[in-house]
Amino acid sequence: PKNYLLKHPDTANKLSESTFERIRMVLEELGPSYVKLGQIMSNRDDMLPPDLVKELEKLQDHAPPLQNFDVEKVLSQELGIDCSQHFSSIDPKPLAAASLAQVHKAQLLNGDWVVLKIQRPNIAEVIASDISIMKEVAEAMEKYSTQVKAFQPLKLVESFEKSVNEELSFLREMDNMEHFAKNFKGNEAIYVPLLYRELSNDRIICMEWVDGIKVSQLEKLKESNIIDNCIDYEMQTLTEEIDYINSQHLTEGIFGSAIDKVKILGSTVSVYTKRIKNAIVKFYERIIMRFMRKIRGLAKSSISGFLDVIGLKVQAKLKLGQ
Repeated sequence: PKNYLLKHPDTANKLSESTFERIRMVLEELGPSYVKLGQIMSNRDDMLPPDLVKELEKLQDHAPPLQNFDVEKVLSQELGIDCSQHFSSIDPKPLAAASLAQVHKAQLLNGDWVVLKIQRPNIAEVIASDISIMKEVAEAMEKYSTQVKAFQPLKLVESFEKSVNEELSFLREMDNMEHFAKNFKGNEAIYVPLLYRELSNDRIICMEWVDGIKVSQLEKLKESNIIDNCIDYEMQTLTEEIDYINSQHLTEGIFGSAIDKVKILGSTVSVYTKRIKNAIVKFYERIIMRFMRKIRGLAKSSISGFLDVIGLKVQAKLKLGQ
């Protein structure tokens, strides 16, 4: 009733939000695990309405920051250091906050600007508790609904659990960063921030501050002329990069694809141009055909023809989806 809303302006404000805004707010209130789910779903513009994707994208780096978070105290406890002996300044206000961690800008005594990625306190325990509840709900859904069971919700939760636990290991993340930097050493189109291992551990990463533009901020990219200035260079080197990434992905098992971490620094392009879309289609075709060749090398001759048919069908679908 209108009279009730007049007496309760907070409720009125919440009701004025769109459905998609309220979905995002509910995920924020539920906690880190559900924020993480929202982040994952924000990349599925093939499944969700554009307005919902836009709201969920806010969870990538605009999650509610920690209140009364003492950065220096956490650094001292985690790293066993006196911050004044390593840092000349640490910004207490986070640059960004996400589901598992938040980021603070700082300056070392030698003048280097760095960012500190710090896990939320007790986040591993919180995640474990949330996932335990998710599993119980998933098991109940599978038990009482044959339609839901077809989607295997329990396996989805288990897959999510594995992914989150890997992301909680900052040592693994640092190893992958260094591996990636080594593989692309000397490549002018790719830059990996420098790590400060002595100021990092499994819950804190200290890395070089690098300014840039998020890959989804197309208007800013257009304003900076990054796309126009670099597209010719990228098209010339794209074939080499595709071959290298293809090889890395299939032989070494490391492939960075988190959209919320991609930054454009001045030598990349928008994937929304027709030329780049065609190149990306070729990229996946190469992966598929390389996979087919590997399988054919192991399979019997009677299976090879069947695999060829599958490969051709997948290529046809990719071309239709351009």
